[in-house]
Amino acid sequence: LEPVSGEIEDVDVNDLEDIAEVNEDDLSQSEEDEDEEEECEPPAVEVCEVNPIDTSKVSGQELKLMMNAFLEQLPWLINRDLIDKAALDFVTSLNTKNNRKKLCQSELNI
Repeated sequence: LEPVSGEIEDVDVNDLEDIAEVNEDDLSQSEEDEDEEEECEPPAVEVCEVNPIDTSKVSGQELKLMMNAFLEQLPWLINRDLIDKAALDFVTSLNTKNNRKKLCQSELNI
């Protein structure tokens, strides 16, 4: 690396004496206190329970009807929350090879 040969002209050093000096020991102690506070409080996590449909209990005809209903609702998914919910429903209950193919075909047609 080559040293930079230039002048710094735009730096205002007049008010630097007014800045209070911070002791490094105090700074490290306050950081340790913050770390201890973070360790004491468990992070708040919102748990969303999803009851997936057991595909072994669902007959082929019912699964086909569920998939058709799912495909019919796709044009009305207008915001991210609805899309996320529909994706979760698909993954938990309708995720088969044939249904994935149907979903891709319907997306191409929309």
